[in-house]
Amino acid sequence: MDVRAISDPSMCFKGLKIGETLGAGEVGVAYELRPGLQNKAISDAMHPSGKYVLKEVMFPMLQGHAVTKKAIANFHNEVSIGKYLGSYNVAPHIYASWMCNNTGYYIMDRMKSTWTDVYGPRTSDSGRFVEIQPDIVHELQLVYCLAKMISLGIIHQDCHPGNIGFTKDDDVVIFDFGFSVRADKPINYPEIMLMSQLYIVVQHWEKRNLYQSYLYKVIYRIRQGTVNLPDLLAETIGSMKKSTQAATVKNANKKVQEYKDADVMRKDMQRRERAVRAHVTHAPKASAVSTSSGSTKTRSSIRGVGAGPGTTLDYTDK
Repeated sequence: MDVRAISDPSMCFKGLKIGETLGAGEVGVAYELRPGLQNKAISDAMHPSGKYVLKEVMFPMLQGHAVTKKAIANFHNEVSIGKYLGSYNVAPHIYASWMCNNTGYYIMDRMKSTWTDVYGPRTSDSGRFVEIQPDIVHELQLVYCLAKMISLGIIHQDCHPGNIGFTKDDDVVIFDFGFSVRADKPINYPEIMLMSQLYIVVQHWEKRNLYQSYLYKVIYRIRQGTVNLPDLLAETIGSMKKSTQAATVKNANKKVQEYKDADVMRKDMQRRERAVRAHVTHAPKASAVSTSSGSTKTRSSIRGVGAGPGTTLDYTDK
C-alpha cells in the first residue's frame, strides 16, 4: 500500500481540524477530527458531515537518532490490514495515511462506542455488580467479523472488547491492527483460533449469562468438533439476515401500533369534544331578572360550575 511521506514537520497536520483526544496507548494516540472540509489530500474521500478519527502512531527511535525499519514496516502493515478488512466491512474504513516527522498517521471512520462501553461489566447504583446481555444481532456480527478475518488469513493478536467497536449504524467492527499479522499460508485449525478470540470476550461473564449467549454456543460447538469455519460463516450470514428481517418486522409492527394508539387517542379527543359541545348546546337558558336601578341582568341557572359548589354564575348587564 502507498503511504505518503511528508518531509516538512510543519505540514503534518496542515488543513486538519483536530479536536479532543479520544484515547492513547503505548505508541499511539487517537484524535477527533471536527466536521468540515479537510485538506485536499483527504477531502475527496471524506464527507464534510462525517465523523472521523486521526490515529497517530509514534515510531520508536534507534539510539535517539533513527527510526527502526521494523517500526515503519509495522505501520505499513497496520494500515494495509485495516484497509483490507475495511473493504469487507469487518473494520472501520481508512481514508488516508502518511508519515511525517518520525510518526505515522491515518484517518478512519469514528466509531460510536466499543463493546466494553455497551456490554462491559459495571456496578449498579445500589453497588451491585451487573452484566449486560449482548444483543443477538451484535453477537452474530462479532462472530462473523472474527471468522471472516481469520478466513482471510489475518490474526489480530489483541482482540479484547476494547478493540471491538460499533459504527454509526450500530454494526460491529474490529479495529487497532498494530499487533496483527498476515499468515503466509492457510491457518491450521482456524476454528480453534476463533474460539480463543471469543474466549477473550466472554472470559469474565457470569455462568448464567455465558450459557445463554450465542458466543458460548459457538465455543461449545467448536470444542465438540461439530462445526467448521466455512459452515459457521455461512450459518452466521443466514442468521444475521433472519435477525435483521425480524427486527424490521418488529419495528414495522411497533410503528403500526403507534399509529393505532394515535388513532385511538384522536378518536377519544373527538368524542370528548362532541360531549362538551352537546353539553353546551343542551344547557338551560339563562333567565332575565330586574334590578332596583331598572337595568336587567341575566342569571344562569347552571349551578355547581365555575364559582364553586352550589353557586350561581356571574351576571351580565343587558
